[in-house]
Amino acid sequence: MTDSTATSKKMGLVGDGKLPDLDPPASTVGIVGWLRSNLFSGPVNSIMTLLGIGLLILVIPPVLNWTVFEAVWSGGSDACRANPDAACWAFTSSWWEFFLYGFYEKTQRWRIDLVLWALYVGVAFIIVDDEARAQRPTSSILGFIIAILSIVFISMLVKHGAPIMWML
Repeated sequence: MTDSTATSKKMGLVGDGKLPDLDPPASTVGIVGWLRSNLFSGPVNSIMTLLGIGLLILVIPPVLNWTVFEAVWSGGSDACRANPDAACWAFTSSWWEFFLYGFYEKTQRWRIDLVLWALYVGVAFIIVDDEARAQRPTSSILGFIIAILSIVFISMLVKHGAPIMWML
């Protein structure tokens, strides 16, 4: 053994055992790590992410004001004409059938109903199936949102006089 090797062992430069495993840095795991690797991985991605966030901040508030907060929800055409700078949802209850079925004949509407029920069943399987949910959590969340919106829309249709035949 040379003199330099003996000196390095005395000074502790060469380890005798295995070092303990350390946790990864906090900036590389979790939501911060995902944001860094996907949205802020370089200058171009960072600029595009910030531009996208700025665009959303500019677009979402006026759209929400027009569609929800300042919208006309009840009344007739006079109420809609009184507030021309907002959405007019007052007519949707009288036109719900056309929105749902379009120009389909009444005898052929069962086809659309069948597709809607197939969608509901498919969404239910996505929500209930644990294995699919573990592999694709985003599809579970979207499926849950679709299911909730479907329940809301069906209850609105029934509230506004949808025939019970549609529900069968």
